[in-house]
Amino acid sequence: MDYSTLKQQIVDDIKVDAKTSSKAMKVMLDNGSATYQTAAEYSKVFGDSVSRSITKNIADGVPDDELSQFANEVLAPVYRQSQDTMLNACKGVQRLYNKQAEIELNPVDVERDESRIQHIIDRFNEAESFDTVKFLTNANVARSITRGAVQDSIKRNSKFHEDSGLNIRISRSDGSGCCDWCA
Repeated sequence: MDYSTLKQQIVDDIKVDAKTSSKAMKVMLDNGSATYQTAAEYSKVFGDSVSRSITKNIADGVPDDELSQFANEVLAPVYRQSQDTMLNACKGVQRLYNKQAEIELNPVDVERDESRIQHIIDRFNEAESFDTVKFLTNANVARSITRGAVQDSIKRNSKFHEDSGLNIRISRSDGSGCCDWCA
C-alpha cells in the first residue's frame, strides 16, 4: 500500500474537516480574544477531525502484516502534525496573554511529546491484528494527543514565567459536570 498517499489524503481531509474551527481559532488569535480555554476547545474539535479523517481513510482496515509501516508512515506523522497545530495555537494564546499583561517575554517553544506518539507506534509494532489496535485511531486517542499539547504548553509557559520571577496563578473551573474529585 502507498502510505505516503494515504497520509496526504488524511492530512488533506483534516484540513477540510477542521477548516471552520481552525479559522475561528485564527480569528480569535488575530482579534485578541483567544484563551487557553478556547485552545482546549479547539483541541477537542481538531482531535475529532483527526480521528474522523483517519477512520474515513482506513475504513477497510490495515493489513495485519503492515501495522508497523502504517503506524510509522501515517499515524505518527499525522499525530505529530496535530500536536504541532495545537502547540502553535497555544503559542499564539500565550503571546496574547503576555501582551495583555504587559510582560515582555516570548512564549516558550514547547516541544511535542514524542512519548505519546511512540506509545501508539509501539502498540502497533507489537500487535498481531488491526482489530486489537484499531482503538488507537479513535477520537479519544486523537483528543488526548491534541489536548496534551495544550496542557504541556500551559505547564511549560507557567514554569518559565515562575522561573522568571513572576507570580503565577492558574484558575480552572468545572465546565463539564465532572465528579467532585476532578472538580
